[in-house]
Amino acid sequence: MGLTVFSTTFDEFCRAYCFTNLPNPGDPRLLVPKILAEKSKLFEQLMLFDKVALKVFGENAMAPLFINIFGLKAFEELLEQNAIGFTLWTPLVAHLVDDRPGVHPLVFGTHSSPAHSDPEQSVKLGLKMMQHPLPWEKRRNLSRKLVNVYSIPSPTLSRDAVGFTNSAYQSGKLSKLAMVEPGRPFEDMAQADRATLNNYATHLLEYRYLLESQMTSLTSYDFFSLFRDTAQKVKSAQTVTRNFQELAKIENVPDMQVLQKQTKEPFQRLPALRSSRSALKFRHWMAKAAMSESQSISDAYLSALEEAQGFFQTTPGRFVKTIAVSAIGLAVGSKVGGAVGAAAGAAGLTIMKPLIEPLAGTGWDLLDEFVLNGITKGWTPRMFFNDLRELSKRDA
Repeated sequence: MGLTVFSTTFDEFCRAYCFTNLPNPGDPRLLVPKILAEKSKLFEQLMLFDKVALKVFGENAMAPLFINIFGLKAFEELLEQNAIGFTLWTPLVAHLVDDRPGVHPLVFGTHSSPAHSDPEQSVKLGLKMMQHPLPWEKRRNLSRKLVNVYSIPSPTLSRDAVGFTNSAYQSGKLSKLAMVEPGRPFEDMAQADRATLNNYATHLLEYRYLLESQMTSLTSYDFFSLFRDTAQKVKSAQTVTRNFQELAKIENVPDMQVLQKQTKEPFQRLPALRSSRSALKFRHWMAKAAMSESQSISDAYLSALEEAQGFFQTTPGRFVKTIAVSAIGLAVGSKVGGAVGAAAGAAGLTIMKPLIEPLAGTGWDLLDEFVLNGITKGWTPRMFFNDLRELSKRDA
């Protein structure tokens, strides 16, 4: 079981800073801190979640930016790992600006322009934004990989979101949240309330998409707790990041965003870092822990460490270990001197104990720990933190 996190902020950044002639461009003074913050969040999400699904509206301006961040090779590896995906956001919810009593205040539909509805056009127009275009063959190969990881929401999603909003208003749920003026007919709202309702329906649209796609999100959907179909999985992204930060403090390792800044070429190395056996198992374990409310993450962590004791530490394991040690004694004895030596070895190393005792804590203990015990010891989440600790030390 893994988690896919749905992210909207990178596309919002691109739409504020990567397009010309914008009606509301981003503040140029915030460009550098914003891109650094987005990069750190992206690194963290790719390490803690199986997949990051990025919302894209129209031209995929993120693709050229990711080539600069990851490098073409690492970016393509992440696409091949299915670590990154794109959701072409086609659904639309809008509200009437003019006062029209008796008319439904919300309208719905889908975006139909090529850039906003066709993944191939979204990719093609996005890659055209590169300052230094890729050679034709590399651009063609990358385009194919990008199109393959696109998804499009259901065409009925916007209609459903408007219907749910209508239902929530009629049942009084939105009035309880003080989002709109209570008691006013749905078809006779003030303009400010129509805008509020549109914002609610737009967020509900995204929320419903997460439910249908079995995704999670770092966006807070507090007011959707009123809906009976609220899924635990949607809430789990914040739990994963919060849990990791807590465990990182316990293990005294940097959190992911700090680690990214301390690591040499972190984005170029990201495909290898996130695809290691330890990282794969850790993401699975974290997802399972986030979905469970039976115990705190620290208790779950300690339980995982206790449950993963070596087989030779158990009662049946100790018996097997005795047999294994005797077998090693036989092998040693046979090297010492044929049948006589083998007989001595069969005595279970009792005769050889005075000779071996000076090596206690070195050779024999290493054999015990790494050969006999290590081959049967189960994986624990601490192994992932050990990997992070080593990474931090190597790049310090």
